[in-house]
Amino acid sequence: MNNKGLTLIELMVVIAIIAMLASFALTGYRAARNKVKVEGEIKALYGDLQNARLRAFAEKRAWGIYWGSSPFTSYDVRYDTDDDGNLTDSGGYRSAGTISNLEFPIKVNTSSKCVIFKKSGLTTTLLSFHIDGTEAEYDCISVSATRIKMGKWDGSTCVKR
Repeated sequence: MNNKGLTLIELMVVIAIIAMLASFALTGYRAARNKVKVEGEIKALYGDLQNARLRAFAEKRAWGIYWGSSPFTSYDVRYDTDDDGNLTDSGGYRSAGTISNLEFPIKVNTSSKCVIFKKSGLTTTLLSFHIDGTEAEYDCISVSATRIKMGKWDGSTCVKR
């Protein structure tokens, strides 16, 4: 008998094992990719919030983030042009940039449609932004009068890290 090759059964077993290993790797890749994207979107929003607060203080004018509705997949960084502290009145603000096509919808725990930083860099809008159902280390942002912190959403609050 000549044993110089593989039988069809042996070949099918090897292909099945390779397919199973590939499916495990693909699942792990997708989870890691989603984790990185969630953290990236939260960190970008965090940076925009910090920048708005800094510019409000430095330029002595109201700056903020407007999102329209919750959950949102885009938001607008705005500043006040008529010195009334309002970023939603027609003609009384300018957009400094719009961030759109966020892959993961961001939820807000308030009915407000924006967060405004006054000339002092402080805000009266206390809220949390979060992305539900993720394994990311950072998936929420808590905004208080004097601080902006990232953390992990526990289902009801943003636990700061």
